[in-house]
Amino acid sequence: DAPVITAGGTDTGIVSEPLGTPGALPVAVNGSFAFTDADHSDLPGSGGAAILGSSLSVTPGSLTAAQITAANLLSSAFSISLAGGATNDGTINWSFAPAAGALDFLREAQTANLVFTVTIADGHGGSTTRDVTISLTGTNDVITHGAAADNAVGDVTEPGDATATVSTTGTVDFRDADLTDNPVIVTRNNGTSTLPAGNTGTLTQAITSGPDGSGLRTLTWTYENSHANLNYLGDGDSLTDVFNIRVLDQASGGFLNFPVTITVHGTNDAPVLSAVTPA
Repeated sequence: DAPVITAGGTDTGIVSEPLGTPGALPVAVNGSFAFTDADHSDLPGSGGAAILGSSLSVTPGSLTAAQITAANLLSSAFSISLAGGATNDGTINWSFAPAAGALDFLREAQTANLVFTVTIADGHGGSTTRDVTISLTGTNDVITHGAAADNAVGDVTEPGDATATVSTTGTVDFRDADLTDNPVIVTRNNGTSTLPAGNTGTLTQAITSGPDGSGLRTLTWTYENSHANLNYLGDGDSLTDVFNIRVLDQASGGFLNFPVTITVHGTNDAPVLSAVTPA
């Protein structure tokens, strides 16, 4: 005879992502349910054969492919153990204890259901299952600075050709653990530059997502200036052109500022003869 799960017990749990800072530790949930086996020789509580196992299925819902991958990693957060009963019965204790930051992939108010199917086998060909459903709810994670330095710097040198331009490019990293959030650039203001206002260059920028599914984003900036703006600089002259880029987390209204500082170097321009009309 196969084991039979008895009425009652707990087979659901609710876990909410901690609010605010990425990497916070969620609160674990626990439960239990009982079973019995009509075959008195199957004695899980007295050293008999009770083979336990569990498998995870994720309800996709609004989850993206990267989020489903992150949800499937939560299989390691679920554990089961056997507490023996009087004779041929027993109790299954289960726990869902996700690691710090394990739910960060969910955005504000986004939900996901994890169904862990627990299998109890008597070791003689009989088995039964019971599903434990864990409901997850996400919160907004603030955007944070990434691995790259926050202050981006670059250098350009005055071009010799009167029609030429000079440019330089760089990147800064930031992270939004909410994988479906879409941070945007909201402002790009000139900072405190030593280059006169009429001679400053232009800065363009774009955000791309990283491939690792961790929420890493890269802000790529490109600076450009012209010979006409820089021609007045002499050999050895160095001035700065400073920009401030602000990235907005649309879900929370929080933001990060990235200053970009370009050092502009002058070069020597040879004297130019000009025609003089005799008096």
